[in-house]
Amino acid sequence: MPPTHPVNDVKREEHVPARTVLILQHVEVEKPGLILEALTGHGLDVDIRHLGAPGALPAAAGLAGLVVMGGPMNADETDVHPGLKLERDLLAEAVRHGVPVLGICLGAQLLARALGLEVADRARTGRDTELGWAPLLDTDPADPVVGPLAGVPGVLHWHGDRIVPAADTAVLARTETTPCQAFRAGPAAWGLQFHLEVTPELLDEWLAEPSFAAEAEEALGAGALDRLRADARAAAPALRNAAARGLGHFRDLVLDRAGLPRPAGGAWVRPATGADATRLTELVRTSAAYAGAYAPMVERYEVTPGYVAQHEVHVAVAEDGRVLGFYGLVTDPPELDLMFVADDAQGLGIGRLLAGHMKERARAVGLTEVRVVSHPPSEGFYRSMGARRVGTVPPPSPEITWERPELVIPL
Repeated sequence: MPPTHPVNDVKREEHVPARTVLILQHVEVEKPGLILEALTGHGLDVDIRHLGAPGALPAAAGLAGLVVMGGPMNADETDVHPGLKLERDLLAEAVRHGVPVLGICLGAQLLARALGLEVADRARTGRDTELGWAPLLDTDPADPVVGPLAGVPGVLHWHGDRIVPAADTAVLARTETTPCQAFRAGPAAWGLQFHLEVTPELLDEWLAEPSFAAEAEEALGAGALDRLRADARAAAPALRNAAARGLGHFRDLVLDRAGLPRPAGGAWVRPATGADATRLTELVRTSAAYAGAYAPMVERYEVTPGYVAQHEVHVAVAEDGRVLGFYGLVTDPPELDLMFVADDAQGLGIGRLLAGHMKERARAVGLTEVRVVSHPPSEGFYRSMGARRVGTVPPPSPEITWERPELVIPL
């Protein structure tokens, strides 16, 4: 059984900022993954509560969104984990107030119980744990969150208890052994029995936990860990793009409630991979901002897979998967090394999206300010995001004869 913490010391507090998305996490390694990626960089305040530590829960009416993650406890184990009752109450309150809600695995089961549905535990059903990568069946193509997952080769299943839908439950997907893999409650609340949030990297963290590894090997037999990792890598490209579309809709509902603008064209930000390096090099070398006299600065520039692996490199991606722009953040010493937006994506807010994401990533690793040596025509953009000029940098080579502005972006 995966390690958990008693959800005992959860209390209620009065108010949090209207831009806050509350994420409730029951197990240290069951992180929000792709969900957090979708929510980052848009001006939202993401508040992740690890419920093993004493704390308070806010009133749902003051939230921009609510996400409840997975965990090994049963949704009805309120005698062992009294805080689960408060989570269920918070979920019910959020649905009543129209707060966008996303429940994952245990979170989906808690949402189901909050709405009066039954959750059958594995002891009563006599069924084994559903564990492994498998496609969803009968996915509702009209649903904006789950519909994009139709045709994805696999999502991660890891649960024993099962939601029992009522006759009027809006069931959005199933598998051979689980008739309700996803459901919707009203226009803005979703329960997903599967783990949409998991990336190959996050799965590695799960399988590094001895209890997770033991459960996987018990369910799947010898070689389970290698198979799970291989299946995660195989599913990742299609799953990431489909999840981005579905989670992008959830994010847009959160932004609407927070009074913040939606990203243009449904763009989203994800970590770059080595496979993106050629496209990133193309964005640098073909940028119209570096035409004419500025061309020597970029004509031989190359973004390598090694650079992507070494630094905080993130890309802005359109709904169809096209990379629209990127940034490269060096953390030691802290510097925004690169930021480029495709010429045909100029004016769509992609630069603001990347800048906001960069600030949040920089704060997350403990930075308080970031240096940037700007291309001269770009100084105005950086100033618009709060940068201040602190000096100039001499020309780096004989081909480049002009000084460049040196700025600092406070965080």
